[in-house]
Amino acid sequence: MNTYLRENSISQHLTLLKEAKAAVNIPVIASINCVSPNEWTTFAKEFEEAGADAIELNVFYLPANRNTQPGEIEQMYLTILEKIKEEVKIPVAIKIGMYFTNIVAMTDKLKASGANAVVLFNRFYEPDINLKTLEIVASEVFSSPADLRRSLRWVGLVSSSVPHLEIAASTGIHNGDAVIKELLAGAQVTQLCSTIYQNGPGVISQILKDLKSFMQKWNFKNIDEFRGRLSYKNIPDPMLYERSQFMKYFSGNH
Repeated sequence: MNTYLRENSISQHLTLLKEAKAAVNIPVIASINCVSPNEWTTFAKEFEEAGADAIELNVFYLPANRNTQPGEIEQMYLTILEKIKEEVKIPVAIKIGMYFTNIVAMTDKLKASGANAVVLFNRFYEPDINLKTLEIVASEVFSSPADLRRSLRWVGLVSSSVPHLEIAASTGIHNGDAVIKELLAGAQVTQLCSTIYQNGPGVISQILKDLKSFMQKWNFKNIDEFRGRLSYKNIPDPMLYERSQFMKYFSGNH
């Protein structure tokens, strides 16, 4: 039964991909989420053959075993990426979470292993506790605008420190202001999910209107004129991206 459900799910995904390609004139990116490295490469090839313009590797491994070394986890990500790059010719982006000791170094390793882009960051379902039933339950599924802070800093840092690696900003992007901020920090594109579920697809049109208004206000003719304008390397005080302690920030010792 499990084998049937798995194969049926894959078939449905491939059908959806083919239908999407036939219905739209924009690039279609297939997202893959697996556990076994062998499955990653199989699915990637099938999605390429089905017409995907690019592939997003949605990788997440929860480091719950105290005997697992950090380097082993990093290598697992790199191995998956390298194997898939050997199998497909289309661009490959890798979507990672924040659970790395040095995110800038990790993105640099991903680039060296063949990543065309990174997505910062994956937003994973997190647990909560129901005090009425004393049970573990799922926390809020959707992101909130406040979650933007999770990616904004790292988009600014990575875009400045790892050249020739495209960045898709993800998590907490609910409106035009959030999109503009991520572009100013250095992102090539932004990803929307929660806001579409909550507000409907019409929110995309509003975001584009807000982006156009912003560009007209500042006389920007295209996005490249302001992309990265406020990244880590382009602001007078780069330390603003590094400050993380509450008291250090508000003590006056700026």
